[in-house]
Amino acid sequence: MDLSFGVVIILGVLTAPRPFDYHYIFVLIPILACYRYLSASISRSEITAFAVMPLLLSIKIPYYEEVFQRTWLGLAAFPRVYGGLILLWLLYRLHKRV
Repeated sequence: MDLSFGVVIILGVLTAPRPFDYHYIFVLIPILACYRYLSASISRSEITAFAVMPLLLSIKIPYYEEVFQRTWLGLAAFPRVYGGLILLWLLYRLHKRV
């Protein structure tokens, strides 16, 4: 139940119209659920993804500036989205395992 709830929270945050605001704090719930299940058994790729994911979620890049809007750097302007996708991938793997 907590893994499914975590997926719903992440999808809600990622599809929100204002993805750069404070509501990323809601992702803390799935992070804690993921940590709970990963502490039992974990592979090297999962531990790497779990280490990178909070870093991506904590970075705040002003993607609305012109350098990100008009250049190829716009692809890297959404680290929180990538962190959320990594967390979704981890929860998917854990859901298959449980």
